[in-house]
Amino acid sequence: HETQWNPPDSIENYKQINSSQQNYSIDEITYSFNDEGYRCDSFLEESELPILFMGCSFTEGVGLPLHEVWSYHLHERIANITNKKIPFWSLGKGGTSIDYAARCFYEYSPLLKPKYVFYLMSGISRREYKYGSNEIHGWFPNPTSLFKPSDGFKTMNKVFADPNFASYQTLRSAMILNSVAARLNTKIFIFGLNMDAVVNESSKIELFKKFDNIEYFPVNFTHKNLALSISETILSRPNKARDNSHPGAVWHYTLHDTMWRLIENKICKG
Repeated sequence: HETQWNPPDSIENYKQINSSQQNYSIDEITYSFNDEGYRCDSFLEESELPILFMGCSFTEGVGLPLHEVWSYHLHERIANITNKKIPFWSLGKGGTSIDYAARCFYEYSPLLKPKYVFYLMSGISRREYKYGSNEIHGWFPNPTSLFKPSDGFKTMNKVFADPNFASYQTLRSAMILNSVAARLNTKIFIFGLNMDAVVNESSKIELFKKFDNIEYFPVNFTHKNLALSISETILSRPNKARDNSHPGAVWHYTLHDTMWRLIENKICKG
């Protein structure tokens, strides 16, 4: 199905934009979702080189046209270099965690059978949980403005914010990812944006070293000459997404280029 808005990309947030700052137009962005509810091609399409993208709102492309999202850039780059027919498959959903990635990878990987997975992990301490019902909730490292201050939530926040707990739960989700990947002979590349300070970067690196089918990369934008390779079309786009919160087209292009330089020699080009 299609929709014009996808929270937090909403007409309310759009109206909050400073009138002196360039923004995407109201009618410029449309979200098209496949039958499973993801912003990508049908999971039933055949692929000559199955690849899969996972992540949160950055990967889903909240507030952006799909062709300006990092995952779409990387998909196009791999398709062009390999000269293979590759549908764009993504499990990206706003606000999600590595718990969500593991749960959905377990569900959809037998159908998609990806050779490579590119997972943008925005925060290692994000969690999924059930509290008082079977409904699955998402937790963020700064949840005080999102949840009511009940005793249950206060206790949950204290536990979830503990770095040892965050590492332990992440390890469990990584075990699921690695186990499924090993069964399918899939390589998972995890890119960390280091968006929370609950677990330090060196601990994350050590954590993912335990797994043969996962490779972890801290992402740093260090390519000084990147601007020379970015088209004027992208450079002229707004600095922020339409929701006035997420980054714009240049950030996404820079991210995809940084990722590609990290894994270029690991991708089959034949």
